[in-house]
Amino acid sequence: MWHCRYGHLSEHSLKKLAAGDIMTRLNFDSSKKLSFCEGCVEIKLHRNNVPKHNETSYREVLGGIHSDVCRKMNNKSLSGAEYFLTFIDDKTRYCWAHFLQRKCCIEAKFKKWKKMV
Repeated sequence: MWHCRYGHLSEHSLKKLAAGDIMTRLNFDSSKKLSFCEGCVEIKLHRNNVPKHNETSYREVLGGIHSDVCRKMNNKSLSGAEYFLTFIDDKTRYCWAHFLQRKCCIEAKFKKWKKMV
């Protein structure tokens, strides 16, 4: 119980807390071993490194574009925009951001952006 309450603190550290009277009302039995913790095991599992270069990345500028629309913002911008739309070039990571007053403007903004690039 204390292991979980203290953010999966190690057995050694819990024993230190209990022995040093650092924490009041910590009824941790330092003579017993901690029980198996599935969360700790999952965190310590080996994971592969994230590759530095994506195998599917595009080799030419504007060869691949990623786009996203921000959900409706709580406050409108000075121009009255409640959303923003981004286009990111996969090769250069260059980003264009467009502010939108309504979500229905996405298609028109995309066509205008495509014509510009």
